[in-house]
Formats: sequence, C-alpha cells, structure tokens
Amino acid sequence: MDALFREIFKDELAAAYARGYAQGVKESMIKSIRAVMKNLNFTAAQAMDALGVPADKQKEYVDLI
Repeated sequence: MDALFREIFKDELAAAYARGYAQGVKESMIKSIRAVMKNLNFTAAQAMDALGVPADKQKEYVDLI
C-alpha cells in the first residue's frame, strides 16, 4: 500500500519536498543576513552583498527581514 501511495503521489511529494527545501534555504539565508547585520553592524544591503545574495533576490529578502 505504501509503495502504491508513493507511486500515485510521487509528483505531488516531489513538489512538496521542493517547496519545503526552498523555504528552508530562504529561512537560513534570512538568519544569516540578520546575524551579519547584528554582529558586524552591517546594513541589510551590505550583509546580503557579503553573503553573495544575487541583486535580483535582495528585494525579496529585504521584505522578509
């Protein structure tokens, strides 16, 4: 039954895993940005530059900090 369930829902499970993984990466980056800002007294932009956040993603992270 478990194997049948996995086969039927494998695409949905893969998509859910990908969403969860992406959310975890995003949350980790937010924590890193905040830590750099606090510990090094950087602005959000400076912290993201130091961490190598691509410029096209920085607005997204600023909204979440």
